[in-house]
Amino acid sequence: MPFTPTRTVLYQTFYHAGLYPSVLGGFQHSWSPPLQILAGHTDAVWSVAVSPDGKQLVSGSWDRSVRLWDTDTGAEISELRWHEDWVNSVAFSPDGTRVVSGSEDATIWVWDVITTEEATSILRTNEGAVNSVAFSPDGMKIVSGSQGKIIHVWDMPAGANISKMTGHDGVRWFRHLFTRWN
Repeated sequence: MPFTPTRTVLYQTFYHAGLYPSVLGGFQHSWSPPLQILAGHTDAVWSVAVSPDGKQLVSGSWDRSVRLWDTDTGAEISELRWHEDWVNSVAFSPDGTRVVSGSEDATIWVWDVITTEEATSILRTNEGAVNSVAFSPDGMKIVSGSQGKIIHVWDMPAGANISKMTGHDGVRWFRHLFTRWN
């Protein structure tokens, strides 16, 4: 609360000087206007990532699309539609030439950012929805987390699953989450 702009409804409704520390100076009185609004998705945007050079942004949505954006102009560069269900996670490769996306349809697509015409590879899991994806620092591997509580490590050139890690217990986590909030 101390860093919330002072003229906002949020600050005026919930701020109490006795409960929160005060900021002595340099605070804002109102929210900054957004720099850009990127419009194009027709459903919730669930994941975004910025390219390593900062010139592009990728977004994944429940409208089943992955969109590539120019960060300077806000223009949509391309719309990539190969997923058959919600897109839960997107990430850029370390060199910025590829994008990986994971979906409720249990697939992982790897896109070439330069051509954007077709995916360079597709990986399938048997453990349900893909909730998160990331590239390794060298860009040669992809890590994915699935709804089945399993983490996969994929070899990019071969498209092969090279490691499978288990151990997460979602039931306990949800039980803890709900007891904490109640």
